Amino acid sequence: MTCRPSTLDPRLSISALALMLCLALSASAAVPGYFLEIESYDIEAELVPDEDLLNVTATLEIVNHTFYPLEVMDLYFNGNAQIHSATINGGETPFENIGGRGDEIRRLVFSIEPPIPVGDTLTVRVDYSVAYFERGLGVSIEPGASHVLVEARWTPFLHDFRSDYGADYAPAHVVVTVPADETVVMPGNLLSQELTPEGARFEWESALTVLPTIVSGRYRTVEVDTDAGHAVGYLFENMSGAEETAMRALLERALEINAYYTELFGPLPDLPMRIVAVERRGGYGLPQCLLLHRGTFGFEGEISEGTFNFLAHEIAHSWFPGLLRPRERATGMATEAMATHCAALATEHLLGPEAGRAAWANCQQIYSRLESDVPLLDQTFQSHTYSISTYHKGAYWWRTLERRLGRDRMIGLLRTYAQEHALESVPFVDLFTWIDEQTPDEDLRPLYRWYLDTTELANVGIVGEPRIRARGDGAEVEVTIDTEGFEGLPVDVDLILADGSTVREGLAIGDGEQTLTWQVPSPPRRIVLDPDRWLLQSRYRDDRWPRELDGVGYLRVASAAWRRGDFEAGLEPIAQALARQPENPQFLLMAGQLLLGVGDAEGAANHLARALDLCPDEESSITRAWTLVALGRAERALGSRSDARAHWFQVMNTPSTRLAHAEARALMRALDEESAARAHSN
Repeated sequence: MTCRPSTLDPRLSISALALMLCLALSASAAVPGYFLEIESYDIEAELVPDEDLLNVTATLEIVNHTFYPLEVMDLYFNGNAQIHSATINGGETPFENIGGRGDEIRRLVFSIEPPIPVGDTLTVRVDYSVAYFERGLGVSIEPGASHVLVEARWTPFLHDFRSDYGADYAPAHVVVTVPADETVVMPGNLLSQELTPEGARFEWESALTVLPTIVSGRYRTVEVDTDAGHAVGYLFENMSGAEETAMRALLERALEINAYYTELFGPLPDLPMRIVAVERRGGYGLPQCLLLHRGTFGFEGEISEGTFNFLAHEIAHSWFPGLLRPRERATGMATEAMATHCAALATEHLLGPEAGRAAWANCQQIYSRLESDVPLLDQTFQSHTYSISTYHKGAYWWRTLERRLGRDRMIGLLRTYAQEHALESVPFVDLFTWIDEQTPDEDLRPLYRWYLDTTELANVGIVGEPRIRARGDGAEVEVTIDTEGFEGLPVDVDLILADGSTVREGLAIGDGEQTLTWQVPSPPRRIVLDPDRWLLQSRYRDDRWPRELDGVGYLRVASAAWRRGDFEAGLEPIAQALARQPENPQFLLMAGQLLLGVGDAEGAANHLARALDLCPDEESSITRAWTLVALGRAERALGSRSDARAHWFQVMNTPSTRLAHAEARALMRALDEESAARAHSN
């Protein structure tokens, strides 16, 4: 079932909208505390490196709150679990083990005899194994890898396991045994640690309402104390002294960011900040525990603004974690968007206004690559635009809400929510409903619909010449502005006067032309729409009064032409974009794609080769992956089959997007089929 809010009656209340979204997301799935309630959650785990396994015994105390005796119950396991045995209330229980070892989700279906009466407690114990994700120095057990999800159901109806509302959780008590030379790290309280003949034994009490990541490896610790608090870093034992210096710099910055967020969103449990080096790509933020790829520590001197922003994003997840049903869309989209917005606030506060603007400019450039009209709820992890829609579109949504409500009011709302739902995930349907209840004076429905069901920001432009008349000691300015996009988006307008002073006015996006009149001390010599440049604009009606379209705006115009197949129309705007930022790899990539479209393979190859030189040489670079795909096409058109294959093979060995991988794989397959056909004909 797919919900498209834009098709709803505009008079529909947000509570009805939320209800429809709940139905779309969760069907009849169990609401926490309504069907089953997990009272306690105990995990005993032993890491067996030689077998690449984590052996787990999970024991759950569950209360039946259904309206019927419990006859059937499902347990869901993430992490390719291999289930060995299961009991209910101490007795062996028949179960059906659905799903193969390689499946992403495995389901264990119990038939309970005799049924568990309403209000009674059952004890479920399951022994299983999961393959851990990283071999060698460290191991990262992600949420769900040793995580049991619980649902009740009527036979034969089965709840949708992708629901945000299918289970209830209790803080976990976790005991992990690892080889004696390893350390275990996880969010929460470390209750005890000891060496045993079997290895090192660590006992934790999770700070979360869902079992979090367990990290194990051969680590050495780095500790930092500042006025902002205490922080501990964990480096692989073979990491260098320079990387230890980088870790200390990150820990100090992390404490500053943590203190700023505490001021904004309120306190969390008094635990040290932890940063752990892992082999896992990118970063993963849990409350007061960050997992960062070891490459993060490969810098000298000051932390770059990009690394600072990345750190601030992950720390924001301490207040807004996305852990209900591991990394599910309906939760992750809200929390990732909030974390991206929070990181921009932290960058502005701690690094200064210019750095804050740069953070938004980077977000703006990434957003400009959005090449899909797929609504948010229809996006999947495999979608090429998933991360752009989730992180950057979502961040703009929070930015829009900030402009609508004012920063102080919005931060106050988030603080209240974070304190009322500390260490809980944030399903955005619940969050929207809650915000709507707190803002009865505002109609935020257009913003919700824009977030859920469209992919564009607003376009604004001045129509014709402003009309300026003398009025007493000042002037009256009448301006007609054409606007498209979601209603209610606030946009600032600066009227720059002859003496250099500025009068700032505002407008709200409507549907079509608006004529606005302002009184100013003297006639303006320039009118600037969106002076802070946080809103993407791609259409201007007049060259004199609005500011000139910037490089990103020209890229959007060129991208739109490329998507509709009008390659000739895209050449001029991309040339204008490159005139402003000739070293921008995204602009060069688009130029190469357009030139390929008009049949200029040599020109395309030149632009794409330059883009490849300018792309960050990181295995996770999405721009780099798509540049390699396009460069392979250009080389193929120029007759160099071997070079084309080499570029596509490189994509296959670059963690980027599944769509880029699929494209490269399809191109290589087509090349192989063509070679086979040629050999057959010869």
